[in-house]
Amino acid sequence: MLSCCFPFFPDKFDKTMAVKDEEAWLQMLKETDRQNKMDLFKNAPDYVKESRTCVLAMVINEGLALKFAAPALREDKEVVLCAVRQDSRSLIYAGGGLNYDPECLKASGLWDEVEQQYSRSEKAILSVQFTPRAIMFALIFKNDCFLKDFEVCNPSHWCDPDFRFHLQQSKDTLGFMVQLEETQGLSESQENETQMAMEAGLKIFRTSMDHPYDVVRLSKRVRTWYDSECANNDLEEIR
Repeated sequence: MLSCCFPFFPDKFDKTMAVKDEEAWLQMLKETDRQNKMDLFKNAPDYVKESRTCVLAMVINEGLALKFAAPALREDKEVVLCAVRQDSRSLIYAGGGLNYDPECLKASGLWDEVEQQYSRSEKAILSVQFTPRAIMFALIFKNDCFLKDFEVCNPSHWCDPDFRFHLQQSKDTLGFMVQLEETQGLSESQENETQMAMEAGLKIFRTSMDHPYDVVRLSKRVRTWYDSECANNDLEEIR
């Protein structure tokens, strides 16, 4: 009857609470199936989440586990680099400004290791929030067979972006803006960016990317717009 007074945890998690040293926990991590490693770390005692050795061992397996690491370790560049190399989306959990660090951005794949040459002269700009979905969207976008030919500015990767400046660059080069709408809708800053783009007369494509194929649909719509010689400058919703 006494057990009914406490929440149920799988045996692995019960053992976690009894671990008294890092080596024992690391051994437990090694023995845990990959699909259960995240829960193991999430439910681990504080000393595990504050241990650089344990956190490094964890993020090498599951980069998104950075979310549950102690704040000081989320500001540790080596830890963050290991996390983003395993899963680019973990960059949103980096602290201490490391989510704007060039080396971390390159490790995540969001920035190129070397300067790229683009076959199109038009420039695009993204209007996104800094979320896991936005990171995946940016990565898929830059690898699309058509969209990769455009130089793209993603202001969410800059500490102090001048959105209006980059927006004007897109307008001056006959480029476009792509806006990613999250499940909860547009943020206040995205609403402002929409207004600025409309005032500047910049073409806007808006998508929610509920499925990776949505980027393919976006790519086709952008190509169609250019094939029409940019005839319709109205906002286009891609669902």
